[in-house]
Formats: sequence, structure tokens, C-alpha cells
Amino acid sequence: IQTSLAALWASLPAGDRAENLARSIACRQAALEVITKENDPEAWAQAHADLGLVWLDLPGGERDENLAKAIECLKVALGVFALDDNPQRALGIQVNLSWIQLLRQDY
Repeated sequence: IQTSLAALWASLPAGDRAENLARSIACRQAALEVITKENDPEAWAQAHADLGLVWLDLPGGERDENLAKAIECLKVALGVFALDDNPQRALGIQVNLSWIQLLRQDY
């Protein structure tokens, strides 16, 4: 339920964008209290990947800190989505990670 709420908050066209994304982050973090790497590694990794994209989009706060959190989340997701096992997800996450590193000039 929390991941669904997070997706809704992130895509909500009305209201304050920063506030909506902050709520999405809170929902994703709540979901990660239940979804663990041990009980559902793919859902756990996807939740981290989704959380990373929300941190990327968050307009408020310290931009560099938000991007650093996005990178951290995407790297966690890549730890589960290996290129050999799930190339489509792994490459998608790697593209997002590369984009964020380019934005930060962190390459």
C-alpha cells in the first residue's frame, strides 16, 4: 500500500510539487520498513530505485544532498538487479545513475 501511495504522491499534478514528493519519500521509506532484502529482494531493490528517482526530482532542500541520496539509492538497487540476471532493470538504473552523476559532475 505504501508503494502505491508513494507513486500517487509522486505523480500528483496538483498541489505543491516539493510537498508531494516529500510525502512520496516518506511513503517509500515506510514501505522499506516492511519490504526487506531478505523477504523480497526485487521489491526492495525496486523501492530503492524508485526512491532514488524521487530524490532526483525533489525541487526543495539542498540539491547536491538530494542527488547524493538518489545515487545511494540507485547503487543499492544495482546490488540486486545484476546485469546478467535482469539486464533491462539493471541498465535502466545504470542510465539514471549516470545521468545523476553527470548532473553532479561526479564522474
